[in-house]
Amino acid sequence: MPLSKEKILLFGGSFNPFHFGHLKILKQAEQTIQPNKIFIIPSGYNPEKNISFDEFISNEDRLKILELSLSNYQQYLVSDFEIKNDKFTYTCQTIAYFKKQFPNSEVYLLIGADQWNQFHMWKNYLEILKDTKIVVAKRNNVQINNSNLDIEPIIIPGINYEISSTLIRLNPKPFFVPNNVLNYINDHGLYAINRIKSLMSENRFNHSLRVAFMCKELMNK
Repeated sequence: MPLSKEKILLFGGSFNPFHFGHLKILKQAEQTIQPNKIFIIPSGYNPEKNISFDEFISNEDRLKILELSLSNYQQYLVSDFEIKNDKFTYTCQTIAYFKKQFPNSEVYLLIGADQWNQFHMWKNYLEILKDTKIVVAKRNNVQINNSNLDIEPIIIPGINYEISSTLIRLNPKPFFVPNNVLNYINDHGLYAINRIKSLMSENRFNHSLRVAFMCKELMNK
């Protein structure tokens, strides 16, 4: 009787920052798939997505937040493969990398419902479908439907409450992220400009921003 293949679960994203919603989805996928290895893959720079400076944090900060968030979940492994790449990495390239690392494995890719609905627009999506099994997490009222594809993904419950990285950047709270992550965000002033912006008029904020940049230029002289 042939031995069953090792199962590898991949979960990629910007994770800016990683939060309890991501963790819940991971737990659900783990329970459904029962993989041997689970890799969380923060994305590198994407030239097709404009990331404003008020959303930006360093790769080191994103990795540290992941480390803090997953400190009690040793089974979840963080991969810096895409971050260490010199250019934007497409999902098909990431999958190829992990298939090379684990040639006898069965690869599962965890994505959200909105991503599945646009999956036919991904680079080399047919190649991805050939090489992996897709796990789709439900999200609020987003319907899981892609008439451009003739396969059915593995569907997990996902989350049915409002939580997003955007919301956390505007207003970090302890029921969005663990306390150690919240402390790290506050101690390092991450996303602080979002909170300042929400307290000022646009004119006042822009004026303050110009003053701050002027001060920075003077400091560097």
